[in-house]
Amino acid sequence: MTKFDKLRKKYLLSPNTCPFCGSTNISAEHAEFDDNYASRPVACEDCNKEWVDEYTLTHVIFNDEAV
Repeated sequence: MTKFDKLRKKYLLSPNTCPFCGSTNISAEHAEFDDNYASRPVACEDCNKEWVDEYTLTHVIFNDEAV
């Protein structure tokens, strides 16, 4: 397991904290969408590290569906 694999696992468990320094002082840009994929740049305001969150379509709820 690489250093980045460990950071990725840590961040996926707690996506509201910086995977590098643990700060909650992170900011994210608006997501950009492309078919079933979306991404958004994220930055830590404390340690100045940057990364990209990636999203994929995993589920859909239809308007007529009982929730």
